[in-house]
Order: sequence, then C-alpha cells, then structure tokens
Amino acid sequence: MWPRLLAQLFELLPHLTRLIPQLDRFLSGRSQGDERLTAVAEEVHRDLGQVTRAHAALYRHLQELSAQVDTLGGEVRATHAAVQHHEQRLDALDTRLRGLTRWLQAAVVLLLAVLALLAWSLWHGSH
Repeated sequence: MWPRLLAQLFELLPHLTRLIPQLDRFLSGRSQGDERLTAVAEEVHRDLGQVTRAHAALYRHLQELSAQVDTLGGEVRATHAAVQHHEQRLDALDTRLRGLTRWLQAAVVLLLAVLALLAWSLWHGSH
C-alpha cells in the first residue's frame, strides 16, 4: 500500500510544483485583499465617525431650533391674546363713540332749534 501511495505522489509532484506558485500568488493576493479590506473598513469607520459627529451637531441644532420654536409659539399665543384684548377694547370704545356721536347730533339739533327760537323771539320782539 505504501509503495503505491508513493508512486502516486511522484506522479502528482510535477502538478504540485506548478500549483505552488499559484497558491503563493493566491495567498499573497488574499493578504493584499485583506489589507485593502482593512483599509476600506478603517475608512468606513472614519466616515461613520464623521457622520456621527455631524449627526450629533445637527441633533443639537435641531434641539435649539425646537426650543426657539417653542418660545416663539408662546410669544405668538401671548400676542394673540393681547390682540384679542385690544380688539374687545376697541369694540367697546367704538360703541361708546357711536353713542356719544348720537348725543352730539341730538345736542346740535337742539342747539340749532334753541338758536332758531331765540332768533325768532328777537325778531318778533323788536317788531
């Protein structure tokens, strides 16, 4: 059995001698591929770090903007309440002004009537 195995090995030896350089190229190419893969992984890791930092900065900025929007919302609500209050006061003043206008018109008519009566009485008193 051993002699037969040795004979087969001697037959395969020329083929093995041709395969060894290919195996060496394959292994060296694989190690270079691993190095390239490691370099790509490191670059991706760096890029992810930059993205994470940028994301954190954007998140902080978004939180600041959200706080500003909340503040502006409160100011808008306060301004809306103030405008409504002033509208109510203006409506009340408008109502009072209309009433005063009616009284003034009535007083002017009454004054004109008194003046006409006075002029008439002076006119008839002198004749």
